[in-house]
Amino acid sequence: MWLNNIISSPSKTFLTFCCFFIASSSFTSLFAVPAVLAVYLYGLFFVIIAAIIFFWNNRVYRFFILSFLLVVLGVWRYVVTLPDCTAQNEICSYANRRVTFVGYVSGEPAQKVDSVTYKITAQKIVISNEREKSLSQLDNGQRSLGVNPLEMTSKVVGAVSMKNRLYPSFAYGDTLEITCNLEKPISNDQGTFHYDKYLSRYGMSAICLNPIIKKIGSGSGNKALQYIFTFKNYLNNKLASLWPEPEGSLMAGILYGSKNGLPPYLTNSFSRTGVSHIIAVSGFNITIIAVVLMSLLIYFGLYRQQAFYAVIAVIVLFTIFSGLSASAVRAAVMGIVVLVGKQMGRNARIGNVLVLTVAVMQLGNPYLVLWDVGFQLSFLATLGLVYVSPFLEKFAARFTPSWLERIAEPLVTTLAAIITTFPLILYQFGTFSIIAPLVNILLLWIIPWIMLAGFLSVIGAVIFTPLGQIIAAVTHFGLAYVILVVQYFGKKSWASANIPIPFWLMTVMYSLLIIIIAKNKTKKF
Repeated sequence: MWLNNIISSPSKTFLTFCCFFIASSSFTSLFAVPAVLAVYLYGLFFVIIAAIIFFWNNRVYRFFILSFLLVVLGVWRYVVTLPDCTAQNEICSYANRRVTFVGYVSGEPAQKVDSVTYKITAQKIVISNEREKSLSQLDNGQRSLGVNPLEMTSKVVGAVSMKNRLYPSFAYGDTLEITCNLEKPISNDQGTFHYDKYLSRYGMSAICLNPIIKKIGSGSGNKALQYIFTFKNYLNNKLASLWPEPEGSLMAGILYGSKNGLPPYLTNSFSRTGVSHIIAVSGFNITIIAVVLMSLLIYFGLYRQQAFYAVIAVIVLFTIFSGLSASAVRAAVMGIVVLVGKQMGRNARIGNVLVLTVAVMQLGNPYLVLWDVGFQLSFLATLGLVYVSPFLEKFAARFTPSWLERIAEPLVTTLAAIITTFPLILYQFGTFSIIAPLVNILLLWIIPWIMLAGFLSVIGAVIFTPLGQIIAAVTHFGLAYVILVVQYFGKKSWASANIPIPFWLMTVMYSLLIIIIAKNKTKKF
């Protein structure tokens, strides 16, 4: 019986519990649940704990009760993140008004070519135009004390997204007084992009439009994050001094996912040629580069164990080098999971590790699985490298001549990731790069070396500027090669195709993919 099969295996039981938690915390976010539900969930916890104690000796009952506990924990994890927009101490309760509030920049500014988006954590409301009239009708006792109703404040919590022009610019920790139209985010007409969920995964519950900004202080926020962002700004300045544009911005993208300085035409070319993962901090990026780098190290004489530890060290250094951003840490975790899977050689075991990894990430951010496309692509690419690439490798080993083996490895890695991300890309973006396999073959072999040389260039420039400039001069040719290939193929009219698909078709495609993998799991090529 399937139930006995699960209960009798500790690993399967644990895997089932993780799946219950992931599913409940994810799918609860599809519904409009009230924040007050958390209070009732607290009471339910005591009932469940009592049931566990009472039925502990019954293995079947214990399994179902613990499963239910994980479901409740998943729901609770999502509910506690919800702001209560009916409470006056929440910034989102002032939506649909023009307000003045004080807050500080609490996230790394997201800079684009012509604008910057800031995450602002609100601290107090200074004035709400809709409340001016009521505030001005204070009793004479308050007026005699000299209280100006327009200067009255109240503490608030919550964060908002604010888009502003490039200048004046503000840094993490700057305290600002902002007057703007505060609005709640809404989804697009097609319902394919849920802006409210997109912002919620960053802890923001409102958007600030047409802001008038006054800087009134600095030094707020987490001191460790201040050092990290200062370090990243230092890196950006070093990169700007070592390479001209757009090579310098490309190196920043390759090293730590920064796209701030890349011109739109080049960004578009990366997208059309299917190599945007090169300039993005994602599990897709890290896993592909890590696998290719490991293959190259083995090819040049390292034992697999030595190459494994070397690549793990590179991933850790990369994560620190990129400023320990959330996306970099997530990408590093996914990349290490793939390498551990290849090292263990056990797909079943690595599947458990992967599910556990997702559960831990979902515990940290309950919006991750359903509302973070970057995570979804990372996760699916990782699944492709773990479960699809072995079949492709067997097929390639049978039909690929020995002199093409070095090309086959990057191609297999790329195709495995493309196959598993293909339906999601069509659903989310409606485009597909036809030329992606070829461009990946032309570029992937050189990216690890560019990363290594770029890292050494910056370190060299920190120690002795001319040393960094010498290494950077050599790296310039690699960067120029990447730009040349991407621009050449990106200009082709047939490089990509627009193929939007509905949700149901994406579901069918993934169902067929799962069936094919399951049926061919033991098939010999």
